[in-house]
Amino acid sequence: MGIVKANKGVKIVKGNEEQIESVLDGAQRSCNARTVSVKEVFEKAERAEKALARLGIPKTKRAGAIYRYCEGGAWAKSYKYAAGSTGITLKRNTLGWYLTGADRGNYYPGSGKFDAIRLSDAQNEIVMREVRRALSDSSSCRDAIDGIF
Repeated sequence: MGIVKANKGVKIVKGNEEQIESVLDGAQRSCNARTVSVKEVFEKAERAEKALARLGIPKTKRAGAIYRYCEGGAWAKSYKYAAGSTGITLKRNTLGWYLTGADRGNYYPGSGKFDAIRLSDAQNEIVMREVRRALSDSSSCRDAIDGIF
């Protein structure tokens, strides 16, 4: 179980499937179960891009966001040992999403999946501005939040 970092990252576009698979293979080399596929990498990149759009971050300001995903452990209580799972790290630059790393970790029963985007300070400020605007234009906090997310 190791950490595989792609030097500058592998751009997540059609035609780079073999390079993406190579990064995943490095982390999942001796595994019985592969928990992340090339298809999932594409799906997660699309999910992250949609999340940035929902947050109101313009395309020109999306570079620097980092997306991290890992499935987590088993849910059955009778399963008492740690299970291996693969995590991926994607980074958004000006040209799109890049797979910058994959790693393998042990997760115990009941540990949930990790599925999150880390925003830059400038991106956080854009989101906060949008939240403030929505709160001032809305009759309730719930309406404002639903309108943004």
